[in-house]
Amino acid sequence: MCVQNVIRSTPVNRRSSTRPVVWTNSVRNTERNNKFQFGATSSLRLVAVSICLFLLFFSNQAFAIACESDLFHQKVQVKEVINGHQLRLVDGRVVTLANIVSPQLERDKYAAEPLADTAKRALADLIAEDMQVLLRFDKRRRDRFHHLVAHGFTLDERNIQAWMLAQGYAALLVEPPNYWQQDCYEQLQNNAQAFHHGMWSNPRFALTDAADINSNALGFYRVAGRVQRISTNPSAIWLHLSDVLAIRITQRDLKRFNAKSLMGLKSQLVHVKGWVYPYKSGVNLRIYHPEAFTVID
Repeated sequence: MCVQNVIRSTPVNRRSSTRPVVWTNSVRNTERNNKFQFGATSSLRLVAVSICLFLLFFSNQAFAIACESDLFHQKVQVKEVINGHQLRLVDGRVVTLANIVSPQLERDKYAAEPLADTAKRALADLIAEDMQVLLRFDKRRRDRFHHLVAHGFTLDERNIQAWMLAQGYAALLVEPPNYWQQDCYEQLQNNAQAFHHGMWSNPRFALTDAADINSNALGFYRVAGRVQRISTNPSAIWLHLSDVLAIRITQRDLKRFNAKSLMGLKSQLVHVKGWVYPYKSGVNLRIYHPEAFTVID
């Protein structure tokens, strides 16, 4: 309970004196506002309180990281929030928030993933007061859908990606060559996972056995499985974890991996994270960077 009282989300109101937990360290306030009375079991309670304060201090150190920027390229007017990681501007352009992905909303035959609506509302609440955001571009400014790709900030210069990751409303998904604040984002996500914030409290986003993913899967997954076979063609390498699911690494992305090692992974247990999407009679999970891929044994 001592941890939950601190890491619970706070209202997004930039005109109030209380700011979101990402940018505050509430250990000092916790110590000031809580008076503990010790009786016959004071020694045990003292140990419990010490552990709580230790956890609070180190968890809030991660939350205090703001992933700040001293450079902004554009200030834009937002018309609507599309989902937990995309905005539509008044001029019709779509902005995809770089290197994060939120749970999938309902789409065609696919039901909404857990917390998809919550993530969308959280992002909408964050920018609702101004409906304007600051954009910082990375090396690649557009994605394959011709959407703008940028790091977003509120008008008081708070990093939107950092806030979404810290609350557990989005997951880190690095797409090279956009690496700006990767380490900072990763630390915030790790902290959110450790304290089971948002999507990390839901079994849907736990590590999933590759055999349990069917051909109707769509969305962000964390997957564990052994490489059953490896196939290649001039465009990509596929590491097949089941009859349905294959990890796809394109030749363009292969330069960031050790191709020789990949070809020797048959029967190896791997953990991978990324966006699962339909492909022919099964599904693919494309990875762009080794950050999304770990060989376990």
